Amino acid sequence: MQLLTLTIGVLCFVGSTAITLEEVMAGSPVTAERVVRDLLEYYKQEDPLGIPGLEVKDPFFLDKTISVSVLSLHGIEVAGLSKFKLQYVNVNASSLTATVLLRIPWLQVISVYEYSTYWSGTRGDMNLTFTEFDIKISAELGSDNNAKLIVTKLAVDITKESFIPILTNTTLDLDLIVSAADSFFDTLVSSAVGSRVSTATDKINERLGARLGDKRFPAGIPPIDLLVAGIKQDLRQKMDPLKIGHKIVQLPAGLSLNASNISVAGLSTVHRAGEVSLQLIDDRLLLVLQLGCQAVSVHADVEVSSMVLPSMSSSLKFTLDSLSIWVEAQQSADVRHPPQLRRIQITLGNFRLVGSGESSFSYLLEAAVNTLPNALRGTISSAIQPTLHKIIQQRLYSLDIEELIEKRLAARAARRD
Repeated sequence: MQLLTLTIGVLCFVGSTAITLEEVMAGSPVTAERVVRDLLEYYKQEDPLGIPGLEVKDPFFLDKTISVSVLSLHGIEVAGLSKFKLQYVNVNASSLTATVLLRIPWLQVISVYEYSTYWSGTRGDMNLTFTEFDIKISAELGSDNNAKLIVTKLAVDITKESFIPILTNTTLDLDLIVSAADSFFDTLVSSAVGSRVSTATDKINERLGARLGDKRFPAGIPPIDLLVAGIKQDLRQKMDPLKIGHKIVQLPAGLSLNASNISVAGLSTVHRAGEVSLQLIDDRLLLVLQLGCQAVSVHADVEVSSMVLPSMSSSLKFTLDSLSIWVEAQQSADVRHPPQLRRIQITLGNFRLVGSGESSFSYLLEAAVNTLPNALRGTISSAIQPTLHKIIQQRLYSLDIEELIEKRLAARAARRD
């Protein structure tokens, strides 16, 4: 085990630094508003580094002695912490999993070491340099026996590209330790970090319980589906059916379509049709959303008139037995840039049009809609997607995300006051 002593000492230092994070940071008390505004300013930088809103002392001096077995470290100085970079975040709301990758391009630990055994002892300067120091955090959430939401799995994986140890005034056995430290790095990291993960999990679950209170999350039902269920209930009470006012549409050849008593039913059948995920990659947020509806119907009284022909009217009911939409949207973390709709895919089920009344107009409409369009659902979907994409993107371009966030923060502060 003596061959592992040096690396264990370094790991103990890293652990101590994490625990005393308050000593590294400086700033005003952390509030939700401050965190959001700091994030907004942070991502306005061309290449954001460090921790948003927190000033990291770099180099950082740790006024402690770390001892493991026969090795002690004194006067520890760490450089490179301010180069911290959030590489990516992947949150899957369907499976309740999250992955975060943090990277420090280089990390240098300088200290005075003391090495003492029964037969020898030495003292000298130590310089340890890590490159591409990566910290990958993976978490899974689930329900406990009381239907409380908890962290069921938390894993921390620390890797590096290279490890360069330089020590002065070494002895033969210490040289062996130095030469072996790199080989045992991954094994030792897993062992050292594993002992702290359990404590971190307990603390997170304690805070999670305090935040969620008495809310219950039954096993097997992802919280995202509970959220959708709440939306369905609101839609059922307020917007199902959805009443739309009088509409007049001018058609070619001098025709005019007059629609009244328009109502849309079935919006409350909305459900999650696939994955719901949010990723942060290269300072860009990517949202993937798959939703569906069942048995959506539109009812309207329709009259078509022209200057040369008698008007024709009918009461129409259009029914679509299923509808699914796949949306991919992107938002720069610098919210001065508008969101972008990267992809929209629409899948239509069977549809049917029923007209009430004895007019030939009703029969013609029923025959036209109930035959050819059903055979060409895929073609119709492909045809309307580019137009719908353009309409949505134009709307997104008009959004000022930063202004919307500031208004929400102001409203939150007003409620608190």
